[in-house]
Amino acid sequence: MKIDRGHADGAPPFLGGWVGYISYDKSESRTDKIVYPDLSMSFFDSLLAFCHEDESWWAVVSTRSATSERNVKTSARDNAHRLL
Repeated sequence: MKIDRGHADGAPPFLGGWVGYISYDKSESRTDKIVYPDLSMSFFDSLLAFCHEDESWWAVVSTRSATSERNVKTSARDNAHRLL
């Protein structure tokens, strides 16, 4: 799989990928009523990002579904419409 990390000027630094956490505080004596998993990971290939500095939104989408270089823009547009 090819991953292009090209950035447009002002684009958010995170353009998709793995996000999650690994617990480091495992204790059998905890009395928490809420139980959290020791590991939680998710892969994001589309996201909406908001810049508080200039109050702008970014829609970041994957073009992994594109079958050729010719339909990359079509794939990106379709994925952005689905996200929005």
